[in-house]
Amino acid sequence: MRICPLCRSNCLVPLVTRGEIAREIRIRERFVRSRFDYGPSRAELMDLTEFMHGGDGILAECAHCGLTVRLEDGSGRYEEDIYDPGLLEILYPRYLHAFRAKESQYRPLLPTRADVLEIGSHLGSFLQAAEEWGWRPRGFDIGRQTSQFARRRGLSVEREFIEDARLPAQSADATFVWNCFEQLPDPGRTIAACYGLVRRGGLLVVRTPNVAFYRNLRPANSGSGTSAIRSLAYNNLLGFPYLAGYKPNQLASFLSEHGFQPVTGFDSTLLTVPYPEIPPRLQREIEKTQSSLTLACGKDTALLSGPWMEIVCRKVD
Repeated sequence: MRICPLCRSNCLVPLVTRGEIAREIRIRERFVRSRFDYGPSRAELMDLTEFMHGGDGILAECAHCGLTVRLEDGSGRYEEDIYDPGLLEILYPRYLHAFRAKESQYRPLLPTRADVLEIGSHLGSFLQAAEEWGWRPRGFDIGRQTSQFARRRGLSVEREFIEDARLPAQSADATFVWNCFEQLPDPGRTIAACYGLVRRGGLLVVRTPNVAFYRNLRPANSGSGTSAIRSLAYNNLLGFPYLAGYKPNQLASFLSEHGFQPVTGFDSTLLTVPYPEIPPRLQREIEKTQSSLTLACGKDTALLSGPWMEIVCRKVD
C-alpha cells in the first residue's frame, strides 16, 4: 500500500500526471546533455539525470497533511549508487567550498568542540568543514562508494541508519540532515532518533527542496519559459526526483511536533551543480540563474520561497 511518509495516510490525491513527469524528464535530459561537449557516461550523469527517484512516476498530494509524495514503480537502494571516481575528486572541493560559505550562518550557533552528527554525509565535505570550525563531527551514510571516499580522507563515517546507531542518549550537541530528508521513507522515525540523541537546547538543521518553488515554476505552470527551466534544472528539481516534497510551514510544523522548535530559516540553492567540467560560459549561466533568485532568511519560515530551504531548530523539551 502506498502511504504518506509523513502522516502514514493512504489518501493520496494525484497532482502531477505520469505524462507530465515524463515530459519534465525529457526536458531535463536535453538540458543537461546540451551542456556537455561530449557524450557523458552514466556514472558522470549521477545527480544530473540519474537519480534514485528520477524515473517514471506521478506526484500526489496527501489529503491529510498536504505532503507532496512521489509514487513510482519499483525502487532502488542508495547503497548501490555508482559514481565516476574522477568525478568525486572534482566535486569534493566544490561541496567543501559550499559548506565553508555557510560558516557565518552556522558556526556561531555551536561552541568549540561541539559533538555534531550528520545524516547523509555523502562525500564528507560538511564533516571536513565542521572540523575546521572546531567541532567534532561524525557522519552516517548508507552509500558504499561515498562512505569509502569520505573515510579515505580520514573522516568519521558510519555505514548505517541513525536509527540503528549505538550512541548514548543526549550525547550530541547538534544533528544536521543535509540533502537527504526528502528521501526518507519514515521521517518521523528519523527525527525521533535525532530527538533522543540531541541534548536539551541542542540543534537540529534540516535542508530539503522547497516543493512550493517547484510547483510554481514547473513547466505546466510556467509555460516552459527559459528562465523557469534554468531555475529548476540548476537546482535539480525537474521531474522532482525526490520521494517527498515539503513546504516551509509544513516542515516547520512537523519538526515542532517532534520537539524541535524552529528558530530561523534560510533560503538556498543547490549546493553545487555536479557537472564534471564547468567552462566559463556555463559558470556564467549558473551564476546568473542562481543570483536572479530572491533568497530570504529569518525567524518567519513562512517567508522562505527559494528552491531549497534550511530550517534551524532547537530541542525544547
